[in-house]
Amino acid sequence: MQTNKLFMACSFLFTFTCFILIIISMAGSSSNYKPLTNIYIGQADISHINVTKVIPQVSALASLLGGLLVKYPNQTENVFSTLKNVSHSDALVPFLTIVNSANNVTKTLLAVEQLAPLALVSSSGSASNKALTSINDLLKESNNANQTVSGLAALVSAQSTNSSSSATEAALQSLVFEVLEASKNASATVEALLDVTSIDITDLLTLTPALNLIKYSNNLTETFNAVASLMNVTIPTSLATELFTMLNSALTTSTNVTKSLESLSSLIPSSMSSSLTALDSLFTSSNNVTETLSLLETIVAKNLTSSSVAKQVVGDLKVIIDESTNTQLLSTIVQTLMSSISTTSLSSSSLTMISSATVELKELETVLSASSNSTDSITIIDSMEKTLSNNTQLAQYVPYLFEYLEASNDPAASFQALVNITEIGSSDPTLLTPLISVLSLAATSPTPTDEDMYNTLP
Repeated sequence: MQTNKLFMACSFLFTFTCFILIIISMAGSSSNYKPLTNIYIGQADISHINVTKVIPQVSALASLLGGLLVKYPNQTENVFSTLKNVSHSDALVPFLTIVNSANNVTKTLLAVEQLAPLALVSSSGSASNKALTSINDLLKESNNANQTVSGLAALVSAQSTNSSSSATEAALQSLVFEVLEASKNASATVEALLDVTSIDITDLLTLTPALNLIKYSNNLTETFNAVASLMNVTIPTSLATELFTMLNSALTTSTNVTKSLESLSSLIPSSMSSSLTALDSLFTSSNNVTETLSLLETIVAKNLTSSSVAKQVVGDLKVIIDESTNTQLLSTIVQTLMSSISTTSLSSSSLTMISSATVELKELETVLSASSNSTDSITIIDSMEKTLSNNTQLAQYVPYLFEYLEASNDPAASFQALVNITEIGSSDPTLLTPLISVLSLAATSPTPTDEDMYNTLP
């Protein structure tokens, strides 16, 4: 009996202790206890609440919805039904991104309305899908999406303006892209090309003998290092004449260029000894010493070694060559370019060709300077240009693409959203078609006032 009483007492004490500990764990200890205040029991009226104040992230969507309901009250059921369907699909996130990333919702929606046919036909592998993917890839590699968008828009505009260009211009443009795609640093190559195109075409033509050295070069790097070195040496006319006479004579009796030059070393002052080293490099990198010597005589006779224009062009070509991963291809391209220029009459059309090339290179430089990988960007741009040039119907949507991007505060996110929603639209038009209809209505709707929002939204 005594044992039972003791057991019951212990059980009661244990139960009471557990009860107290549970209360403490739920309420907290007294050391950090703060009384709960402003707690009301009952019902709160949250009708007409300004949701944009509570959740600012939905302000753009709420404004769009409010404008729709103000101007088109008879479309309420259609609007909510469409948005409900979107909310239950993969299109929800890209749709919200498009709306929330817009600096100018009206401009964005008008652009989307114009792009609607493109969204419905952008199946995987289609021309429109390739173009969209190209732009999206450029934005992914961009360090400054706004700069990429503005530069790309101007570049495409310039190229569309020159869409009626001649076959020669089209071929030259293709060659320029080949040069850039073979470059380790497309930005540096574009800057060098831009510097070359800034030179008057008549001055370029005077440099033909120097540029023709490429024809007979086995090693472009060595050749242009030698030419660049010779550009920094002033050889007196009398010495040059004597030097070339003796060099021609020496080369007729010997095929060893280095020995022939060594035999002439006594003629050269010590201050000009570097010119012999440059000549040795020039001739040893040549596959036709006689022709190279003939061109060199012409260069000196025309005083090109002291020409500021010649020094500028040789310096630019040296940059292009140093950055090239395929000097053989570059050699072929430069020869083709020089042939095209030399056979082009100095008419307004040829000047226009140089002018348009300069404009396009400037815009290309804008895009590349914002890229984290300029060489990849060149490949992407070239692919996009080929897609657009082969599909004139697709080109009509390009202005609206850039209007859409320019109206965004986050072009990269907005464009990714557009790509995603076009993929969904091509596979499920029944979802996208009603949404586009609603967005078309929203594009013509006014921006609602606070009073409109209060009276319209529940």
